[in-house]
Amino acid sequence: GLILEGGNADGEVDVIIGAGATSVTAISGTLDLGERNITNVGDISLDSISSDGALVTINAPAEIAQGASGGGSALTLDNDDTDQIALNIEAANIDADVIQITADALTTAHVIDVTADALTTGSILNLVSNSSTNNTRALVNITNDHTSATGTSLMLLKNDAAGAGGIIVEATAAETKPLLELINSSNNADKPPIVAFHK
Repeated sequence: GLILEGGNADGEVDVIIGAGATSVTAISGTLDLGERNITNVGDISLDSISSDGALVTINAPAEIAQGASGGGSALTLDNDDTDQIALNIEAANIDADVIQITADALTTAHVIDVTADALTTGSILNLVSNSSTNNTRALVNITNDHTSATGTSLMLLKNDAAGAGGIIVEATAAETKPLLELINSSNNADKPPIVAFHK
């Protein structure tokens, strides 16, 4: 139903659309709120939303769901402000992942695909940890977890440019352990550790 009520201030009118808990309100055309907000609502289904430069804040879990015939990317971020971050995540997480991707149906494409063809002194990936704890950990973990995946390499590093070098390992601390350690933890006695160099 539609309910109109007088407000507390002059010229103020409270409007309730769809007063029932199971009611559905459909708006054909454009809903222009000006400088106002939408608050205390249930589920909202939108074909599109435009903020005209204003900040859109969602203070609850949000889901973007695209059907099988969507015909485009489920989420596109188009940032034309060249000195601002396109995607910034501020996470107070302690014991849960900040980003988790499940792509178990993927076969021939990439889970993450990045190109950066205008780089000068920048880099494609920069990973930094400034934690002072001395707990045993690895900053990067790559695991090929299925014993049948015998054609899988853990990593391929390919450099098409001459003179820049390949892999550089640098330690700035007074290190007492090897900078590069290769471990074969297989229990098979007839499979010794192998290091091969090819040209």
